[in-house]
Amino acid sequence: MGPRKQALFERAAYYRELAAGEAAWLSSIQLENGAIPFRGETHGEASITPYFSDIAAWGLLEGGEYRAVRDYIQWHMAHLNDVVSDYSGIAGTIYDYTIEVDDGKVVSEKSERHYDSVDSYAATFLILISEYCQRTGDEALFRQYQDQVLLVLGAMERTIDRDGLSFTKPDYLVKYLMDNAEVYAALGCMESLLERYPVPDGKRILTRLRQRRTSLNERLEALLWNQGERRYETGADAKGKTLAFGGWQEFYPDATAQLFPILFGLLEPASQRAQEIYQRFCREHAWQEMEHYATGNASFYWGLVAYAGAKMGDEERVYQYMEYYRRCVLPDRDYPLYCGDAGWIILACGEMARWCETEMERIDPLGLVQVQ
Repeated sequence: MGPRKQALFERAAYYRELAAGEAAWLSSIQLENGAIPFRGETHGEASITPYFSDIAAWGLLEGGEYRAVRDYIQWHMAHLNDVVSDYSGIAGTIYDYTIEVDDGKVVSEKSERHYDSVDSYAATFLILISEYCQRTGDEALFRQYQDQVLLVLGAMERTIDRDGLSFTKPDYLVKYLMDNAEVYAALGCMESLLERYPVPDGKRILTRLRQRRTSLNERLEALLWNQGERRYETGADAKGKTLAFGGWQEFYPDATAQLFPILFGLLEPASQRAQEIYQRFCREHAWQEMEHYATGNASFYWGLVAYAGAKMGDEERVYQYMEYYRRCVLPDRDYPLYCGDAGWIILACGEMARWCETEMERIDPLGLVQVQ
């Protein structure tokens, strides 16, 4: 028991240290106005994709960088669209931005009035604001932006179609598994947030959120779960026809999409389906060796796969992945490392550190064995 507990203690410290380093890097690339760029920029143009910035902020939140998260939330809120500025007339959306930086100072901001999605951009931000408020108890921030939070929620709900699934945006009516998993999680987060911090007409809103979440779960099962092949469809078009599945060998989107129900709480990690999906993914892709990146099957490191492994308690593979990341990515942090991947890395490390600590308690519940 002693050696095992010591090993777990050291491994937890390893993950905490790695997470702290990534949180520090994200903090260092954050711009003075609070925006989190795709990559750091001190001279030139910094690209802001709010979806990726949200995930980076999840990582900063996990790393305890609450001020940085608060600054980003304030930047995000200041850039929300209203019905006039949004090209589809939906209040609560946000565009991608390009920010001109000179000697580390923000000179100007511009947008091409474009976003990849309404549903995912809204969902990831709602998850962030909810988790931030739950962790910090910063009710003042929530009250300051209460109306805007409800606008973002409304924007997300505008994408939920009659069949119960969310579409990407009004001019692209594809209903992706990945986006819908994020929306499912966001509905749950908003339910928790509004239970903690009541708003006008809150009971009606909460009832609606619960109904939508239950319906989304049921419709994903009915419309996107392929029982015969024991996998999810990656999505459906506006007419309800499922998208062509390229096979498990296609790392993105076909294989990675299968992990999103695990990542966002549709499937419990201990469930049979989660176990089947995860093991099939691991048989097809040696992700712990960065095979997907080394072979060109993916252009990025895909830290979310490590987070899925962490949620599944796959300590061996997650450690292998992190060792590759530590040896080959961290020395220079060159492209293709970007803010979202760093956010996923922090989340994975936090999850694995907690797993190690839980294991320590399990094998030594009375704390009799000393470790250092």
